[in-house]
Amino acid sequence: MKKDTKIYVIFSIKGTQPSSQTYSLHHPDEKVFTNEEILQEIKKLCTGVEFLGKTEPENLEYTRGNIQGQKEDLDGVLYFGHLPDELLSLNLPIIAVHPLWGRWQYPYNSYKEYKVLTACLPIIPDISAPVFKNRLKKISKGIKLIQSIAKIKGLR
Repeated sequence: MKKDTKIYVIFSIKGTQPSSQTYSLHHPDEKVFTNEEILQEIKKLCTGVEFLGKTEPENLEYTRGNIQGQKEDLDGVLYFGHLPDELLSLNLPIIAVHPLWGRWQYPYNSYKEYKVLTACLPIIPDISAPVFKNRLKKISKGIKLIQSIAKIKGLR
């Protein structure tokens, strides 16, 4: 029986970064994605994946405990925001999605000792729709890599 890959999803904030919360006031014609909409777009690109967790921000201690309690059943983590060190110690594959607004992503070698892939996704879509779609596809490719790793582990 084929089982779905289980990815725990964590959003570190609700909606926009604090530095971009006034964006919609100045640009009412621009779409600002919610956490729910971002996750729905990613789900459209990923078959055979069960996304666990919430689109509402969670307390880090609660999240870490929740992941630790499910660790044997989880295949990876999809984290939106600045990745806390506490999650690195869980030894699960992680996709860290950094926002374009607010805090920029860490240097590429920051996670070299860990199982972390990085991506960048703005909550305000790029002017070029194909560019924004490619950002989503990059995240989905990371999820497909986690799926492949999970399948290989299942062969043991």
